[in-house]
Amino acid sequence: MAQCISLGVVCAAEAPMRLVSALNRPALRLASQPPPTLSRQAKQRLKWFDWHASHGRNVSLTCRYFGISRQTFYRWQRRYNPQRIQTLEDRLSRPHQRRQPTWTLPQRQAVHALREQYPRWGKDKLSSPWGGSAPASGAGSGRTRSASRATTPWPHRATWSRSTPWTSARGPA
Repeated sequence: MAQCISLGVVCAAEAPMRLVSALNRPALRLASQPPPTLSRQAKQRLKWFDWHASHGRNVSLTCRYFGISRQTFYRWQRRYNPQRIQTLEDRLSRPHQRRQPTWTLPQRQAVHALREQYPRWGKDKLSSPWGGSAPASGAGSGRTRSASRATTPWPHRATWSRSTPWTSARGPA
């Protein structure tokens, strides 16, 4: 049997040898995939880090050479993972989660109808009791007048006379 192994010949009585790879399954799966393709901007960022490593890890010199700010370099350095070069790609700038609507469909339709009927009305007037059937939360996002102030008229300004500009219509102050 030892004679068969040393010659590299498999004997009939012995089972064939099984080749075992030094790589585990995730590494084999990674090796079977094509290399990732990078955008032009990501390739440029990769050049930053290659140049940075080959020139003594001097951030100021690297930024001056490529014409970028140190803040930009540090931001991309924080994101960069050498095992995953896709980390040099731009991220989406939109929010991960959007706010859920708080109005029901009838409320939205009521506000839309009022806005078409009275295009010059603002959110305060649309949310007031005399505005109609607008939602209680207001026609837009923002503060609305309190219930006590919504029913009382606005404070009157003193009317000024043209002939005597420093006296009000009610008389001298």
